[in-house]
Amino acid sequence: MKRIAMYALALWMAVLTVYAQPEQVFVPDLGQAFPFLGERVVEPPDDVRLDALDAAAYGIPASGEVPQPAYLLMEEAPTQTPVYLIDSGKPGPVVYVLAGTHGDERAGWYAATMLKGMRISAGKLYVLPQANKPGSEAARRTVQGSLDLNRAYPGHPQGDAAMQVAHAIVRDIEKAQPVVVLDLHEAAVFAPGRDFLGNKVIYTTLDGIEDLFFALLTAFEEGALGAVPFGFVSPGVADSLNAVLPEVAGIPVLTVETFRGYPLSRRVQDQVDIVLACLRFYGMMEE
Repeated sequence: MKRIAMYALALWMAVLTVYAQPEQVFVPDLGQAFPFLGERVVEPPDDVRLDALDAAAYGIPASGEVPQPAYLLMEEAPTQTPVYLIDSGKPGPVVYVLAGTHGDERAGWYAATMLKGMRISAGKLYVLPQANKPGSEAARRTVQGSLDLNRAYPGHPQGDAAMQVAHAIVRDIEKAQPVVVLDLHEAAVFAPGRDFLGNKVIYTTLDGIEDLFFALLTAFEEGALGAVPFGFVSPGVADSLNAVLPEVAGIPVLTVETFRGYPLSRRVQDQVDIVLACLRFYGMMEE
């Protein structure tokens, strides 16, 4: 009987999926309406492909070299994923860019895929394009099953798959000692009574990055950064990298959340532009 009930439920969900029609929902934070199915936005058709990304078209200065991983996290595990290190050879800050925590949030890891081959003029840039490589390859939010990497921090070397990856990422960031971590995400959910995270930058602490915060805030308010201005939200959700890393390592995190109701190419551009703005702030790019 239990099996029959499960089949009936699955059939009913399939019927709802086929016959449900999107509803236009006005999002006050963005000042316009988007098609939603329930609380989740319906993404526009893709207008860019991963294999056709052109870094120059997105304003990324290319190094002219084919990027090669500096090392692998979770080596020889199913979650193995490469980290790229761009070293200018000159003194300067260290910045760590992490993306692909949720594999279905593609704009972030599409942007990071291009950033790994960029040129900088000072300091060092670490790029981890696909923190959750299995999820990115499957366009799936989780590492596997219901295991959410961004609810697994600070992780544990003997924990489940998500906890092991989280632990490896924290250790890697601690070794790099960046002035800030830029954590690239996307938002798709809107519901009355809960915080809307689309086109937001999330922070838990601003210790050490106060000037960067005000520079970004000014750029957003003046319309100089972002196709639609971004807002700020605090703190990061419990057990996320944003919330945990400042506590365990004293390293601040800015989480960029583009909104999946906009075209993919536009979201990728916003992700890229915010990272480049941070690098320029730290004098790591030539003007």
